This record gives sequence, C-alpha cells and structure tokens, in this order.
Amino acid sequence: MNGAQSPTKPQTAGELSLQVACHEWLLAIDTVRVERIVLEEELVPRADPRAGAPRAFLGVVRREQKEYAAWDLGELLGRESERRAWVLARLGDGTPIALRTGACRWVGRVADARLSRLPDGLCAGGRRPYRGSFLPNDRRTAVGGLVLDLEALFLPDERAWSRTATHAKPKRGER
Repeated sequence: MNGAQSPTKPQTAGELSLQVACHEWLLAIDTVRVERIVLEEELVPRADPRAGAPRAFLGVVRREQKEYAAWDLGELLGRESERRAWVLARLGDGTPIALRTGACRWVGRVADARLSRLPDGLCAGGRRPYRGSFLPNDRRTAVGGLVLDLEALFLPDERAWSRTATHAKPKRGER
C-alpha cells in the first residue's frame, strides 16, 4: 500500500449490525466499529463544545476512563436530535466517537440490503453516509432502513475536531 487509506469494505446482507432509530428510519451500523451501547446516565461529560465547533459536536464524554468525541447523529444527518441512547464506537483511524441516537431496536443481520447507489440529497451538507437500504424486520416501527457508513458520516473537519478533542493520533495515511 502506498500510504493511501484502503476503501471501507461495503456492508452486505448478512453482516451483523446494530440498528438504531432515527425518526422514521432505522440506521444499521456495522458492529465491527461499535464498542458499546449506553444510556445518557452512564456517560460523564468531560468538556463542552468549544467556540467554532461544528453544530452537531456535543463536546467530550467519558465512560470507564475512556473519552469519546460526542456527536448528535440526527443533526449530522440534517434531522432533529434523538436522545434515547449513545453508541460508543471507533472510526477506522482509531478515533473514539459517541453518537447520540434514537432507541436501539435490533442487533442482527441486515436483511435484503440493497447496495445500489442512493439518490443525492438524502443527507444535508453533501454527506453521502449511506451504503444502501433495506427493509426492516418490523415495518411498524420504521418506514425503511439505511445502512450507515461511519467512515463517510464525518466530514474531514469533523474528524479533526474528534481527534483534537480526544487527543487521538491519526493512523498513517490519515490527515
């Protein structure tokens, strides 16, 4: 490898994912990146967001001596906040993040994932964080499901805020 980051492996039907509510949608997050799911009371705020921080950045939270850059998933996606649970995860470069989400609905395999290109405009700010769509197991709780790519969710400046806030060092080839 010439120092360039390898592309994220696309999630396919059958891989284990954590499915969280985001308004009328279920978002499937690859469990390889997920460390833990917690409630708000299990986190200790360490630092509030600084002036100039991106809107969705909530500061830094701590759990069991580990610090995470805290983000509101709804706001990252151009939606209103959901405040039911937190997903503690690590990006591919090792940066620890905490995503405030809606309720965690299911841990299991994504059924019938459609990995075709989704239309532009599904997300604010030019983000393309979705790998595909799927039909939820229980269609009474969501109109549909979207496979979320944590690597594509964050813009470069948001990754930098996360690394700076948590003092994470980027892996080789990352900026």
